[in-house]
Amino acid sequence: MFLDQAHNAGRYRANLQDETRNKIFLSNHDPIGYYVSAYAKFRLDALFRKKQMDGKYSPFKYHMLNIFRIQVSGNDMPAIYSNKFIKYCEKIEEILSDENKSKEAFLKTTAIIDRAVNGNYDRASAKTVTFLRNIKDFLV
Repeated sequence: MFLDQAHNAGRYRANLQDETRNKIFLSNHDPIGYYVSAYAKFRLDALFRKKQMDGKYSPFKYHMLNIFRIQVSGNDMPAIYSNKFIKYCEKIEEILSDENKSKEAFLKTTAIIDRAVNGNYDRASAKTVTFLRNIKDFLV
């Protein structure tokens, strides 16, 4: 959600672990980032489980988490170890704490996914850097 690695999250877990080993769970990181990441994933998974989110978006859920973060708190993310990051995460937490607001926010992420996939909801497209770049282009 915070490292822009959504294209690797589902398929390449071993690579993701190697790439993030020195970037996550560091002693100077405030736990709020990990908390809101887990909370957001929980909320999104619940939408899929309750059939409130079209299943065609399931392969793109890690991208949706990233889009959600940017749509709620902005594209300019402060350093994870800074006090500004805590405020950044609190905006996300505020939306997540309200089931209706979080549902509405996650449903808004599908508009970006729709534009990025251009009609092709194939699972493999979610795993490419090109897809990640397309999303970033639509978010700017």
